[in-house]
Amino acid sequence: MYDNCFWDVDASQLDWNKHKNFIISRILEYGTIEQIKELEKSYSSEDVAYVVKNSLNLSKRMAVFWAIILEIPFEEVRVCSQPNLSHIKPSKR
Repeated sequence: MYDNCFWDVDASQLDWNKHKNFIISRILEYGTIEQIKELEKSYSSEDVAYVVKNSLNLSKRMAVFWAIILEIPFEEVRVCSQPNLSHIKPSKR
């Protein structure tokens, strides 16, 4: 049911309480509309907001998307405050 979100782990071994930050971040990043709706039933809006604010497992694109949806200021979203170093090229030695 969640193969699109947990392709690299055995989803049956995930504990929905113990691994909630991991589960929330994966569903926010890769989940379908139906999976997002299930997420809303399984976790509080505070749990989801915490992951959006603190997870480094969310891409910046998805963190911005969910911050807008959840009305979280970008300054509170950790991946939005990370410097973008993609323009820096590694030095050749």
